Amino acid sequence: MPGENAGLKFLGEVAASASHDLNNVVSVIEQTAGLLEDLLLPGAEGTSVSKEQLEKIAEKLNRQARRGAVIIKHLKDLACDAGTPEREFDAAAALETAAALSRRLAERRKISLDVRSGGAPVIVRGSAFRFQQALRSAIKEAVAGAPEGGALTLSVEKRGDGVAVGVACPEKIEFRFP
Repeated sequence: MPGENAGLKFLGEVAASASHDLNNVVSVIEQTAGLLEDLLLPGAEGTSVSKEQLEKIAEKLNRQARRGAVIIKHLKDLACDAGTPEREFDAAAALETAAALSRRLAERRKISLDVRSGGAPVIVRGSAFRFQQALRSAIKEAVAGAPEGGALTLSVEKRGDGVAVGVACPEKIEFRFP
């Protein structure tokens, strides 16, 4: 089925990007832990480790752990939507997930993603997975057309039985779902 192939391609693309990001997180944690081990070796030059050095190392480790947790949460949210039938879902939360899982795509062109959803749930009925596919496609197109170093503003608002999704950089394009 053509739709199934598109869904698998989409999942593969997102999983590859997320796994790359997670690999970077693990690498930074591993390198920072190695630095800490070196600092704590007996007889190592300058073995007195200051409280400030330890605080910097702890903050770096915590920042990477939080980054990894965010990636995993959004990847899990997307995976839970795959294969589910039409249902009510929060389009604002789905937009947050799409943006989080598309950050690497945007960062390669030094483009920032700004999500403006108003903080309130935007409930719509449809396929959350297909909505994610549409969001990723819109983000990819906008990133490709945006100037390097630019910013994309993503928004979602209730319109009738569906939602309107806006992608602005600086001109706004909009699509409706479902």
